[in-house]
Amino acid sequence: MTDPESFESCQHWMKEIDKNAKADVKRLLVGNKSDLAQKKAVDYNTAKEFATSLNMNFLETSSKNGSNVEAAFMAMAGEIRAEQDSGCRVEKGKGVTITQTERPEQAGGCC
Repeated sequence: MTDPESFESCQHWMKEIDKNAKADVKRLLVGNKSDLAQKKAVDYNTAKEFATSLNMNFLETSSKNGSNVEAAFMAMAGEIRAEQDSGCRVEKGKGVTITQTERPEQAGGCC
């Protein structure tokens, strides 16, 4: 949040993700150094609007004091878990598909 050039490069990185990753890849915009409020160059609303325009969540964190660091990991894990809960699907080998029909927590985990 203290480096406007870093924030500006997010547009480039999102294009790279779109170009190289699957369409359903999980993304989260994380603004670090929230503990340096006096040096803030990108305000919360600007970053939030950018994230929203790309259909992703936004969190401000501080690796120095640990603020929202765990929340960022938990947000991504929650999105991944929600997708798994809707139907776990693992592809192995050549064309072999294993589909779990029970909910992962009932069946002891996903695949």
